[in-house]
Amino acid sequence: MSNDNYKQLDCNLKSVEGEREENYSTDLEKDLETIAANARASVEMEGLSPSKEAEEISKRFLKGELSDEEAKRQILELHGCKI
Repeated sequence: MSNDNYKQLDCNLKSVEGEREENYSTDLEKDLETIAANARASVEMEGLSPSKEAEEISKRFLKGELSDEEAKRQILELHGCKI
């Protein structure tokens, strides 16, 4: 699952005709920042505050650098949880 999330995000940014939809950016890094900001807002609505480390792990997951299991393991380890 190394690049599945990255590929899925890229596919979602393309319209059916293969052109970019007008409301999407052509900058994937900017899109990842937008996704991270939306996730942070959702967490904050629950009265929680994500750590910078957890956000970085999440971005690496979205880029396909980490599997979902590896991302979960790293985040749990940040909070001292035994797996």
